[in-house]
Amino acid sequence: MPVYDRTQFKDVLRQIEKDQLAPVYLLWGERYLYQSAYEEFVAVLVPEKKRSTNLRVIDGANEDVYRLVEELQTLPLFPGRQVFVVRDTRLFHSKSTADPLLAKSHEYFIKGDLQAAARSLVQAISLSGLTIEDVRDGGWEKIPDGTWEKIFSTPKSGEDITWLNEVTNFAIQAGQEESVPAFAGGDILEETLAKGIPASNHLILLTDTVDRRKSLYRLIEKMGVVVSFAVDKGITAAAKRSQDTVLKDLMKDILTRHGKAMEPRAASDLIERIGFNPASLAAALEKLISYSGERKTITLKDIDAVVKREREEPIYELTGAFGERDAEKALFSLGLLLDQGYAPLQILAALTKQVRRLLLARWALDTSLDFLGKGDVTYQGIQQGLPGLKKEGKIPKEMEKLSPYPLFLLLKQAKGFQIEHLVQCMSELLKVDMALKSGRIAPKLLLEDLILKCLVFNPETAGQSAK
Repeated sequence: MPVYDRTQFKDVLRQIEKDQLAPVYLLWGERYLYQSAYEEFVAVLVPEKKRSTNLRVIDGANEDVYRLVEELQTLPLFPGRQVFVVRDTRLFHSKSTADPLLAKSHEYFIKGDLQAAARSLVQAISLSGLTIEDVRDGGWEKIPDGTWEKIFSTPKSGEDITWLNEVTNFAIQAGQEESVPAFAGGDILEETLAKGIPASNHLILLTDTVDRRKSLYRLIEKMGVVVSFAVDKGITAAAKRSQDTVLKDLMKDILTRHGKAMEPRAASDLIERIGFNPASLAAALEKLISYSGERKTITLKDIDAVVKREREEPIYELTGAFGERDAEKALFSLGLLLDQGYAPLQILAALTKQVRRLLLARWALDTSLDFLGKGDVTYQGIQQGLPGLKKEGKIPKEMEKLSPYPLFLLLKQAKGFQIEHLVQCMSELLKVDMALKSGRIAPKLLLEDLILKCLVFNPETAGQSAK
């Protein structure tokens, strides 16, 4: 059977409606696109009233290929189609996919989705032959250049790898540090599919990345259906055209479904503000549809009112407001992040990192950089004096990799805090972490209270809290 692209997915749905089914389907590529397609797929394949008995969904992190094969070979107990779905399957991973998985992790990190970034990074670590122990506590910097270049295509010397430490720490804290490669089980699944499974049984595999050289992939190309939702993420003109086409098609689909239209200028402005982030675009459109009420056309004024603070890295809006001690802006950014589906622990991890950075910078201002604490911190002064400060060992090791402008911003923000203040914040962060994991109090209330305690500070209680 042919390999379909995202524009031909409706053809696949029409085949199912005509009862022309394949035993196995592979949907892969851009996560939001294939997940949205999967929801349409299941709606056609399995009636809603039968999903509790005839649909089994398996998380790729708990993928047991041998059990899956046994179930695929078993005649169903209930009438109708029996559908097995494996989300985030690792069956198409190989050592060659470690590099694209690392790129995926960085992409999710930039978007602020630490949970997805950690999942892809842990899989990349597993495939590369490394272990989480090799890279924890700053271990990424210790990997020899030669070893790095055997695993990843980007030379280590030209790569900013500080983000890897943050994602690794998040993975460990979230309990995602173990990932057993499942691609070895592909042989038994391939053999089972080749021999044939009961006509009533169907397998759907979902994943971000595939190695198309794997024999399992080639078998599904021949006897099943492959739908690629991959999008070129490059910066060439062709790649940009491809990304814009995907976003415009998604916009048209969502607006048509709700009986809405959008001014051409407004559509271009919305895409420009959000960038290539299908999930964020869909979330913004849902808000605009709700905001526009009975009106049929969404205007640029609507976008200014609803999407004015949307951006590709929304979590930095929160950490930036926190550093500036702007409680109102920080609370507003927190609300946006929660509305967009960011996990509370992910938000807490970002705030924890920001407080640690501020604490380190404030300590530096009180010790080795005390001369900066007595006057205004200027960008020109940092830019001109940074080489000498590094040479004299006055820049803390953890801050040495910062370029002049980020260092200037960090030091400027740190001047607005006292050590006691930040120590108290660290204590509050620990309390909120424990409370979030207990699940007894609403996450939004916990995070709002944390921001107010840290940013609306009472100096008279600082000493008591720190003691």
